[in-house]
Amino acid sequence: MPNLGSFSTQVELRSAPINPAWITQGAPTARNHVLWNSTDRTGWAMVWDCTAGKFSWNYTVDELVHVLEGGMTVTGPDGAVRSYKAGDVVFFPAGIVAHWHIDNYVRKLAYCQNQLPAPIALPLRLARRMMALVRENLSFLKGSLARPAVEEEQCCDTAKTLAPARTRK
Repeated sequence: MPNLGSFSTQVELRSAPINPAWITQGAPTARNHVLWNSTDRTGWAMVWDCTAGKFSWNYTVDELVHVLEGGMTVTGPDGAVRSYKAGDVVFFPAGIVAHWHIDNYVRKLAYCQNQLPAPIALPLRLARRMMALVRENLSFLKGSLARPAVEEEQCCDTAKTLAPARTRK
């Protein structure tokens, strides 16, 4: 059985340069440290930080961000400008471009997940649903097996009472 994982966000970060073509102002310096990878390698959690600057980030994965320190202003694809500070949580879906403006510094905890292609995702969702139904039914069966058995005679008497009367020809 797997154990709980405990991690610190106060880890040493390594250089993780922003694509130079994405930088629109300044010289932002980014670093990160991956804390955890899912067993199927479709998801991971990491700490990321960045110094002042402006850049566009092209999201190729879903990313849920919890701002730990500092803050940033983000312009979404709809043109809405939103500011985030320590304690805020924001979700960036795969496929969008967000324009970041970091005045000074930001440090975040991010959970990233690759989207599975539809031909894989649909059967996987169905398999998970089937497993959930099996678990539910197993729980029901375990509960029903714990009930006292009904005497055969009682069972038959009940069945006779509930059965429609038959007439002989």
